[in-house]
Amino acid sequence: MPTAQFIHRGEEFQFVDGSRRYEGTCLWSWEEVAGGVPQRVSPIYIYARSIRRAGLARAVPLGTVKKVAIARQAQVLLEARDPGLNIVVVEDLPQPQQRVR
Repeated sequence: MPTAQFIHRGEEFQFVDGSRRYEGTCLWSWEEVAGGVPQRVSPIYIYARSIRRAGLARAVPLGTVKKVAIARQAQVLLEARDPGLNIVVVEDLPQPQQRVR
């Protein structure tokens, strides 16, 4: 049965399907809670382009279609674990902002 979870304090996620494990980058904001632990703020973004096969000595290239499919499966599993969670799958990582002179 496939599983998905956040790893590295939420900067990444993993998706496991049988003996195959994939990791990728995700991003969300934190909200301070008075007298409590900071909480995630939705939406959480999963960047499909960042997904890679994990645990292999040599990287196995994944096509865009496969990466998006893995991201969508992870989205479904993660949202099912936390009913109030909103996850958005985007294909590419955000580009750094350029300063205009």
